[in-house]
Amino acid sequence: MDWVEFLHQAAHHVLPAIPWLVGGACVAMVSLGPVGRALSHRLREGNMSVRRSAALMDEAIELRAELEEVMERLDEHQRVLSGQEPRHMAPRLGEWSRREDRVQTPV
Repeated sequence: MDWVEFLHQAAHHVLPAIPWLVGGACVAMVSLGPVGRALSHRLREGNMSVRRSAALMDEAIELRAELEEVMERLDEHQRVLSGQEPRHMAPRLGEWSRREDRVQTPV
């Protein structure tokens, strides 16, 4: 067997394996690099840590409370601008029945 035939036979057997070898090397480099470490951390810890999700939940509760306060202020300003009585000055439901100057409606 001469060298040319040997190289031809070796290339015939090695060439189909080259894509697998290159692909395996790429996968190994990615999995051992920063991307692979980040991916493994994400898989181990999940999408979000428990502390972070609890902190976000607390922040959402605070934001809801602030939003309620802002909405109350907005309602109050709308009443003042439209000329209506403010809510804290308006009579309550129980006070309507005790008022002397209420209008009687025919039944």
